[in-house]
Amino acid sequence: MTKRVNTHLLASALALASMTAHAQLLKYNSKAEVHGAAAVSPTAGGQVLERLVALCANFGDPARLAGEAALKDWKARHQAYMDENAIIKRSLLSALSESPAPDPHKQELRHMLEVAVPKMIDAQFAAASLPIDSLFSNEAKASLCMDYIQSINDGKWDLRRNDPVVASFLDASIAARKARQDARKWPTRAFR
Repeated sequence: MTKRVNTHLLASALALASMTAHAQLLKYNSKAEVHGAAAVSPTAGGQVLERLVALCANFGDPARLAGEAALKDWKARHQAYMDENAIIKRSLLSALSESPAPDPHKQELRHMLEVAVPKMIDAQFAAASLPIDSLFSNEAKASLCMDYIQSINDGKWDLRRNDPVVASFLDASIAARKARQDARKWPTRAFR
């Protein structure tokens, strides 16, 4: 159990690497790694986008309004994934709490979720914002922001594009959860 929880959480941290603007795909070596990645993705990517849109809002109303609309649409496209993401993360944290693993192992895993993953989000944001911050004029910054915003609208930050393996895992998890809920609602349907 400890090794399984450890694998899940280590893979969670790696999942953030797939949320770059360049859509660099990860290779997973096991279902456990995909499960771990599903504990943080796409929510972590959404946090990067929220910060990027907030930065771009500083460069005029057109960038602010376009960024808010793009982020709203991205969240709508990812809402089911983010809901499932939260369920998976809670499940892993519960497994961690119930695990007989020695305290140092539990501390390492908590550190991964509570410290390392947020630092990776910070690094992702820093990488995305550096080109904007490097420009001199607000007009140039607004123009680059509009390019980023268009990339959000074009789906370049979407989980299905950046990490189709995790997207498929989440799709299957959502479908399985719905089937279990439907079975509980209509248990007699199978006997008709």
